[in-house]
Amino acid sequence: MLAQVDSSIGGKVGVNHPLGKNMIGAFHQPTFVWMDAGLLRTLPPREVVCGFGEIFKYGVIRDAELFGFLESNVEKILGLDSESIMYVQAKCAQLRAEVVSQDEKRIRYPYYSNCGHTIGHGLEFAGIIAFETWRSGFCSE
Repeated sequence: MLAQVDSSIGGKVGVNHPLGKNMIGAFHQPTFVWMDAGLLRTLPPREVVCGFGEIFKYGVIRDAELFGFLESNVEKILGLDSESIMYVQAKCAQLRAEVVSQDEKRIRYPYYSNCGHTIGHGLEFAGIIAFETWRSGFCSE
């Protein structure tokens, strides 16, 4: 799920360096991204649910309408209803492409891509929440 709506779009193929994250690498945009709602049914439930973190991020940061759709259709989405999943995939791909087209190298708007990671790492570091405990509670099989 994560690859279909987020990481496949944006073209970042970098590796970390002691001086910073993704310091070595390149940007190469894909010609197309294949999103197959049926393929998601072959994944363990944990992987599907954990991938929804990025989807919710788009709703929170970029699109209140998407967030409302997610709230109203959570059972359908978690049940991998094809129509609901295809809507979510298309919407997230559109939003991701908009951000990438405005700031391919994530210089001006890094928070669109990194908000969830930044908040999660901050909470983990501060000891407020243990990531593994959180993940196992929300992403259990």
